[in-house]
Amino acid sequence: MGSLIGGSGKQYYILEHKAGSRFHKAGEIQEIIIDQVEIGRDPRCQVRFDETFETVSRRHAAIIKDGANWKLFPLSQSNPTLLNGQKVQKEWFLQNGDEIQCAINGPKLGFIIPTGKKATVNSIGLSRRLALFRKQALRPYKTAITALACVLILALCGGGYMIYKQGKTIASHKEIIVAQGETIVSQGETIDVQANLISRNSEELDSLNARYRLSVEDNIKIVNELQYMRRRITQVQPTEETAKPPVALPSAISILHPHVYMVKLYKITQGNEVLEEVDPGKEFISCGTGFVLDDGRFVTARRLVSVNYSNYYRFDETGQLRIRQGSEEEAYWDLLLNYAFNFLHNVTLHFRATSPDGSFFEFTDNMFDSNNTHDRAYRLSHSEARENFTLPAGISVMVGATGVYDWAYCQTLAEKGLTANKELSRNLQQGAELYILGYSAGRGKGIPILSKAVCLQNGLDADGTIIVSYNNAERGDSGAPVFVLTKEGKYEVVGILSGSNDEKGRLVPISAIY
Repeated sequence: MGSLIGGSGKQYYILEHKAGSRFHKAGEIQEIIIDQVEIGRDPRCQVRFDETFETVSRRHAAIIKDGANWKLFPLSQSNPTLLNGQKVQKEWFLQNGDEIQCAINGPKLGFIIPTGKKATVNSIGLSRRLALFRKQALRPYKTAITALACVLILALCGGGYMIYKQGKTIASHKEIIVAQGETIVSQGETIDVQANLISRNSEELDSLNARYRLSVEDNIKIVNELQYMRRRITQVQPTEETAKPPVALPSAISILHPHVYMVKLYKITQGNEVLEEVDPGKEFISCGTGFVLDDGRFVTARRLVSVNYSNYYRFDETGQLRIRQGSEEEAYWDLLLNYAFNFLHNVTLHFRATSPDGSFFEFTDNMFDSNNTHDRAYRLSHSEARENFTLPAGISVMVGATGVYDWAYCQTLAEKGLTANKELSRNLQQGAELYILGYSAGRGKGIPILSKAVCLQNGLDADGTIIVSYNNAERGDSGAPVFVLTKEGKYEVVGILSGSNDEKGRLVPISAIY
């Protein structure tokens, strides 16, 4: 029903038919607005091929929404399903531009995720959504709906004939009775269709859960391993040797301090069970920075509130896992948390944001808005084993997009905050001095530490980021606000500090969140 109503956050995708058939011309696009479709020759399939495609099975494959992503599932036991020329064994995350092929030498479909203003269902006109909903959500029940309609029409005709024979004494009530009867019939049809949809979706969901649900033993092992690894990884504490040199303090910048928050990940839960927890007043699992704008939005780097990022491992251009030398324990912890987040049910990250004035608020990862359409899924090519648990080869590891997509925000009840200048963030001039307020490695004693950077070029780089040099920000400054001092003597936010060491020369313009 979210597909039909067209909620602002409901995404959809497009399938491009690259082979002509009786149902679709070559090059025709098919907008898919529901969360699950099947591909094949069966009349109940929403993406259908005719009988001339003999290598396409009756129910060949399915595309199912999984969180903010879509997965491809092969259904045929006799004919393979290929993704970008590679056979899909069980499931695979779909990316924008992928090519789906039903059987070797079979018909191909292009998978396209719209972007910009056309990225959500409400960009499609209502009449078009109704037509798509009828074809995609109601097609599997077409025969039952038609039969029911015939029965109801016959019943209405018989009832009308009986009413007519009653004579003129009830003629004045006839229209009212017919109208009420049609309303009841319409409501009955809607209830029946919804009941069938709920029943089928429930059965399919149970089947998928049974297929991909981890065992109780695996659940327990992951919980124990998370707690074990957490105790082994020591906190990075500031020392006199690692403390960065002081930066000259611009005038009146202290008025910004109450709106810049230290962000601590202090608890990880699965449903009502605590996987890991520390005292947020004394310790943290990870730490960073966030800030409140004058419209009440709390803004930070997306990597700070997501498990799909790590400074300790990456995947190279061939898809192979690469771990930073000397960071094996931290990399394994991040991989384990990524695995738990994507394969256990109801895993939640809990954060506390604290201001220098003592105010604080708490939030969870699912409260944030962000752009995850450019995230990528990789396969772990080999197992990663430690003393108590082994991450199996072949699991999916989601990796968040960096650069201009490294932002997230949630709404708060705050009435005051920092002023953002989105227009200036796109048009900074070469040599402009930028000021950063953050909690470097958790330091600051309740007051954010000042860092500086210099803008290297006019405007934004080709990838939409602000390119800088002399950036002396550190870990813990992730998500910090980046200011300019205007000619009027005001500090205005123009950027968000990205959290990766690899992105130290790039800032996310504040215009990215508008």
